[in-house]
Amino acid sequence: MKIAIDAHCIGKNLAGNNTYTVNLVNNLLNLYPQHKWIIYISHEGKPFITGHNPNLKLITLKSKSPLQRYLFEMPKSLKEEQPDVLHIQYHGPFSNDCPTVLTVHDISYEIFPRYFTLQERLRLHFSVPYFIKKAKSVITVSESSRKDMIQKYGLEESKITAIHNGIDHDFYTEKASPEDTRLLAEAGIKKPFLLSVGSLQPRKNIEGILLAVKKIYKSLPELRWIITGPEGWLSGGIHKTFKENLELHSIINFTGHVRSETLRALYRNALAMIYVPFYEGFGLPVLEAMACGAPVITSNVTSLPEVAGDAAIPVNPNDTGEIAEAIKKVWLSEKLRVEMSKKGVERARNFSWQKAARETFSILENAAG
Repeated sequence: MKIAIDAHCIGKNLAGNNTYTVNLVNNLLNLYPQHKWIIYISHEGKPFITGHNPNLKLITLKSKSPLQRYLFEMPKSLKEEQPDVLHIQYHGPFSNDCPTVLTVHDISYEIFPRYFTLQERLRLHFSVPYFIKKAKSVITVSESSRKDMIQKYGLEESKITAIHNGIDHDFYTEKASPEDTRLLAEAGIKKPFLLSVGSLQPRKNIEGILLAVKKIYKSLPELRWIITGPEGWLSGGIHKTFKENLELHSIINFTGHVRSETLRALYRNALAMIYVPFYEGFGLPVLEAMACGAPVITSNVTSLPEVAGDAAIPVNPNDTGEIAEAIKKVWLSEKLRVEMSKKGVERARNFSWQKAARETFSILENAAG
């Protein structure tokens, strides 16, 4: 079988999409070396492809314009390569003769359109249903997202499959190492600290955590809060709220995007990780934090209870008082943190990129016929 994958997002700091694609591609390459693989990447993506496969062909997409990429560059290449099946995320080439498997992580742009720019909202609103209709099969990353998509788009249940994301084995080092001290010092971070991870966008509810921290920081004199992740769309409101709360400037640190080894050091050394979005398709930071032994506070909505199980403290993301009490509870109780850490590591072991790759391959194989 000859399988093509659109992996152009790799290396572009697109948070969860990048993590998903890197791990899925590399595990597919390692698990199925007998098949031929055509991987479409950008210039930034080549160093991330580490899967060993003698039948691998990397094709670098030159166009930076999505329209040029999907109207001309990829259709031309696919016609030359003649794959048996193509895997894409959200959208792909408009002209394509082979069966397509489409991954849509979530439809937050439909559920919470106010958290997206008008351009991004319209692009997804019109393009995703088009590619869902064209696709032979659709994959999403949680049962929560699967239900949303069936309800919103009227999909037949047999056409869409939920395949959980996995966790990189490098994260299973819950004990802090001497190297962590150097990495944290390089980033200018002192312990103890609370951690939040994810792109800066309104849906992630950073403003809600900020208002929760404001309620309790005086009673927790050592409190520091590290916010790690790239700038997302409509992040101006987050920075505005931060600027308006001068008293919190000394305890909050926006690091921006950090390297993988620094991210793991942050997880391992965090007193707790707080991730309370209004909506989530999966919630990789919850899984990553648990694998590193960090106690987790997360939202009690959408996919997050499905991912966290009983290994995290669930909170209403709309209730800053409830978020504040959860932070205070975890910050002050070492016994609770130890219990949560153990439960989190056990919970994370239920998720594997190898398992995700095997389940995805089965969908690709069926679609190819």
